Amino acid sequence: MPLSAYPVSALSDWRWSNELVDCLPARYERTLISTYTSKYQKDDVAANVWLRLIMGKLKRIKMPLTAISTDTTATSWASECFRWRYTSSRGSHITIDELIPRYKHLAAYAKRFGFVPPGADRKKMTPAQISQCVAHLDNEKWWQRQAKKTAARAREYMAIALGMVGRGAESYISKECLSEWVKQQKDAAEFLENNFIAAESETANGFDDLDIISLSEAAAGSTANPEIRRLEMMARIRGMKEAAEAAGHTAIFVTITAPGAYHYNSGKKWNGSDPRDTQRYLSKQWAKVRAELSESDIKISGLRVVEPHNDETPHWHMLLFVLPDFKESVIRLLKHYALQHDRDEKGAEQHRFTVEEIDPAKGCAVAYIAKYISKSINASHVETELDNETGEPIADVSQKCRAWASRWGIRQFQFIGSPPVTVWRELRRIREPLTCEKTEAIREAADKGQFCKFVQLMGGLNAPRSSYPVNTIKHVKETASGTVREKIVGIIAGAHNYMITRRNWISLGNLKGSLSRFCSLQGANRAARTRENNCKSELNQPERNEHFWNRFERAANELAEFTSKKSGFVAYINAAGEYITEKITDYFNSYAPEPSWDSCAA
Repeated sequence: MPLSAYPVSALSDWRWSNELVDCLPARYERTLISTYTSKYQKDDVAANVWLRLIMGKLKRIKMPLTAISTDTTATSWASECFRWRYTSSRGSHITIDELIPRYKHLAAYAKRFGFVPPGADRKKMTPAQISQCVAHLDNEKWWQRQAKKTAARAREYMAIALGMVGRGAESYISKECLSEWVKQQKDAAEFLENNFIAAESETANGFDDLDIISLSEAAAGSTANPEIRRLEMMARIRGMKEAAEAAGHTAIFVTITAPGAYHYNSGKKWNGSDPRDTQRYLSKQWAKVRAELSESDIKISGLRVVEPHNDETPHWHMLLFVLPDFKESVIRLLKHYALQHDRDEKGAEQHRFTVEEIDPAKGCAVAYIAKYISKSINASHVETELDNETGEPIADVSQKCRAWASRWGIRQFQFIGSPPVTVWRELRRIREPLTCEKTEAIREAADKGQFCKFVQLMGGLNAPRSSYPVNTIKHVKETASGTVREKIVGIIAGAHNYMITRRNWISLGNLKGSLSRFCSLQGANRAARTRENNCKSELNQPERNEHFWNRFERAANELAEFTSKKSGFVAYINAAGEYITEKITDYFNSYAPEPSWDSCAA
């Protein structure tokens, strides 16, 4: 039907709707217009109200909607914004009186585009911390990273707002986000496989004597390996359960969900919140609970697991340990703040807050939380089970949960009232017994995986941090960009007994890529092995050799410059085609004297 055949009001609505969504990336524009057209055929007024509501919620995205289509468009836009920032005194020494106004200006400039400036969550900052924040804000790469992250979350928010995720659509995460996450995992695995690190050693004699491993080998033996992460978490929660039982505590299992206004599936009640908004709301309510528990001197411990509903709205599962005398008070307080807002909405009493008493017939307290731990990591031991909310295999849901947490930057697990796991991990690095009996007992408990004993020796559940007999040592290092990084390097017991537990690993970069590029370079125009050409033809050989060696020299120079900037070695390829590295830095010699474990501090 030609446009002239439509009523004037329909043509006006058609032009209005197309102008309204013209700023969106093409794939979202098509989805929105298609949904709008379908609604318009049933009720034109309701369709216009719906479109205005959706576009109003998309205005919360401060980046231009045309810039969020891809990571490339986002980083290009960020680079343009970076060039327009205030640049006075950049790169020169400035006083504290100049530093503070500069930070305020750059922070306000970043907020205009929806970026959270570094230091925004701190009430007070030292001059060194302000300088570090300014170094971030004055770095183009920081702007590009923020733009990529913001654009990715904006795309996912649009998928939620347009109904592409939720009831009757994709569950937990959009197809686009899942495919991007899978690609990131694949690229990360390839990067880890091709990049190598070397342990600095005084006894090493050249490149061949260095202890060299790939990043993938290092990751496979750490908590970056999902199975190791799951096993460590299971050991920790089991140890906490045993320590709680030994202290006479009882266990409860609680599930907390946000009000309906935070759920896209709630329809017209949805207030436009994204998963990060909902997580902040739940965290705020939990902070109120902790404040009242602290005032009443009630101690609780346990584990919190965050999961998404099928429309990406987060909800919490909590396994908590508390003394029997305080159990009812804790439950009453949790329920009060879980239902503090919109208490009268339909289904609030049944779904917003649920609590289960631990039934020994169903298993111990750990069994209640184990499924949620596995589901949020790698679905180990529950692969054949089906998800209660969607009916999908948990193996598929697990991948979506990890992609969801990665996209929205949501912390999936948080232990409550437990000693820091960093001390546990550093002690497990030490293989030889220590001469200090008290510290050796803690090290032995960590080495044997006895988390209950470790908790008890560290002072018990909810012990103040200042009372821990063992803590970690952190080394502060300034990076090339001017920012300051803290890195755990060892442990300390008391005031004088300490030990360095970390080896100094130095990045060697992409050795496989460097060697393969050199080999392909040789293969393209291979130089003769001798000074004479075997076929006695010197017609084009000088030109070929000169062309090859010019390319070779550029490649070798770039490689040497790259490795000298990124590591403690300078690398180059000699005339024989051998990959050579030479150590140029020394990291630990001047850092600390030899540790002594002859006595324990009081």
